[in-house]
Amino acid sequence: MNLIKSIIAIACLFSVNHVFSQTVYVNGHITDMHGNNLFAVNIYLQKQTNIGTTSDFDGKFSLAIPSSTISKDEYLVISFIGYNTKRILLDSINFSIPLSIMLGDNAQSINEIVVKGRKSISREFALKELDKMKIYLSPLASADPLKALATLPSSTNTDETANPELRGSAANRTRVILNGVPIRNPVRNSQLNGIGFFSLLNTEMIKNEFIYPSNPPLTYGNTSAGLIDIESEDKLGSNSYQISTTLASSGVNVSQKMNEKSFIQLYGNLMYSKGFLYVNPTMGKRLKGFESNDFGLNYHLNLSDRASVNFYNYFVSECSSYQLNMFTWEDNAKANTLRDFSIFNLKYNTSNNFFSLNLGSNFQKSGFRYGNISSSSKQSQLYASVNYKHLFSERISLQAGVSNDYAKFSINEQAPQFYYAMSPTSPTYSADTLLKNNLPEGYLYFRWNPFRKFIWIVGMRKNLDLNRSDDANYLSLQTSLRYNFHTDNSLFLSVGKYHNYSEPGYGQKEFRLLSAEHYAMEYIYEKKATTINLAAYYKTESGELDGSKNIRGVEIFLERQLLKNFKASISNTILDSDVTSQEQSYRADNNVGYFLVTTLSYFNNRVVNVSVSWSNRQGKLYTPIRSSVYNPTLNFYEPIYSDRINSQRYNAYHTINLSFSRMFKVLNGSLISFISVNNVLNTNNQRTLNYNRDYSQSTNDYYQKRTVYFGCVLAFK
Repeated sequence: MNLIKSIIAIACLFSVNHVFSQTVYVNGHITDMHGNNLFAVNIYLQKQTNIGTTSDFDGKFSLAIPSSTISKDEYLVISFIGYNTKRILLDSINFSIPLSIMLGDNAQSINEIVVKGRKSISREFALKELDKMKIYLSPLASADPLKALATLPSSTNTDETANPELRGSAANRTRVILNGVPIRNPVRNSQLNGIGFFSLLNTEMIKNEFIYPSNPPLTYGNTSAGLIDIESEDKLGSNSYQISTTLASSGVNVSQKMNEKSFIQLYGNLMYSKGFLYVNPTMGKRLKGFESNDFGLNYHLNLSDRASVNFYNYFVSECSSYQLNMFTWEDNAKANTLRDFSIFNLKYNTSNNFFSLNLGSNFQKSGFRYGNISSSSKQSQLYASVNYKHLFSERISLQAGVSNDYAKFSINEQAPQFYYAMSPTSPTYSADTLLKNNLPEGYLYFRWNPFRKFIWIVGMRKNLDLNRSDDANYLSLQTSLRYNFHTDNSLFLSVGKYHNYSEPGYGQKEFRLLSAEHYAMEYIYEKKATTINLAAYYKTESGELDGSKNIRGVEIFLERQLLKNFKASISNTILDSDVTSQEQSYRADNNVGYFLVTTLSYFNNRVVNVSVSWSNRQGKLYTPIRSSVYNPTLNFYEPIYSDRINSQRYNAYHTINLSFSRMFKVLNGSLISFISVNNVLNTNNQRTLNYNRDYSQSTNDYYQKRTVYFGCVLAFK
């Protein structure tokens, strides 16, 4: 805490010193060739890149420049992805007159930045790349980086949470990476749909997000489905400050340059439930209350032109209470979590060599109570990786590294002796479990660009723990080919075998080794106002308790800019998945046939921004209960399930969500107000069945009904 106070004090002193220095202001307005305002354009000095800012929603900017920097060889740089960069001699600017700047299109620059400019050779095979603004403007994201996946056809999540379920695989097979370090269980309060941030990640601190829905690059391990690779900010254009208040939260966000080589980002957030439950009384039937306090810090320092360090820390304390029905017992469930994770990065590079050291730690304490279940757990995770990449030429590169992923779980629980008897007086058993898993791995990743339009990669990753049994020794392999027809479209072909460990949880008191084989073909077309993604894939998964799984899917995604202010998108996934267990084959519960998502957005910052989305899919499959047997000792009925697993389907799911936002000018900042309505038509989307005492009758339990959420954000520089 003393360190944080010292950092804040230094930042305040720097701010005071900056205010009293002699400065001049350059103001301006930036548009494209059609007169459209350009938002988030970078404006900075060529020699002193730490002096910079970005344009607002109206394309306007104001940059404070120390008079001492004005010289005949200093330039003002205006750059934006997809447009030609402009440079204006600083000495030629009349500071009393606002600049009028028009940027011309440059499609080639997009290809260079997205493909050639990436430091990681694996990111050429990412299916989707999101930056901060794309996350904020996504109709279904709710400003959350993991919820932003919902508009992608590769997202096959069926439970209205931010859990990254990709291409029919369970969330425990997909890994979220932040600054080269895995983030375990990145979702908090997943039952609280539509309330603030779902994930543990603050979008304001994010620079880029890369999505690999299948065939994840073997530069990272312990994943057998997809990968979400996220980077925090490593450059701060200008100081900024935010104060937010919503129906369920209040927060502060500070981004402050310390000096020319370093900056710090701090944020704090408080969540509360009274206002939300008052405005949405129907939620109170299930959700009884929640609260959380979280704090985040991101510090970046450039040691030299070639070396940098970054430190990221996040702390959260949260609790929730909600009504839960399991089998025939309905009771109030209470959960609480205390968590802290930290990430340290060291990077060093020369013209042909790149070195990185990534260290991470996660400490968590959790508790859960419901009926006769009482559980408390402590988790400790430590991660370290060393990576080296060498560019032999512009066409050939090789990356290698080693990592160690250590996890320790201490679980103390009281659990039902009979799974269907969960009343507080029903018999229980107690167990104390200590589980450890150490996973050292090494990898090689080779990239070859034999021809101008072809890129070929081969990767391998091997566990290095010689003390494991033969069954636990594995080798992951992959190869991918990318063909760039020209700057607008590309074709991907990928094949691989992958491994990961699922972590202990309720019903699983072990680390289980999972494996999967992926075969995928993908096509991407991106040109100005149009984006088209097509994909076909086949996967086999093994290692789960319920058997092996076969997944087949086809994806279609189309996004189009309509007129000047409208943007529409449509995505659909045709998914077919089945499970084979003990010589019995049946359809998986997420074999829903199709996932259809359409969005329409209107952007006009002077009037209002509006987004509407419609999601539609078949209901999940389930195994019906055909009868029951009374147990007089327990005074409970034991359910007897049908022999036909997943033979019935819940009703079709469809929901319409609507959001509005409006930005107002306030002195040298802006006030953004917003309101969102989930499930506008208040549709009864069947989630599961609740049964009476002897299972002779059932009632429907539904996904979230109509909810309203609103708030405002005051931002200034």
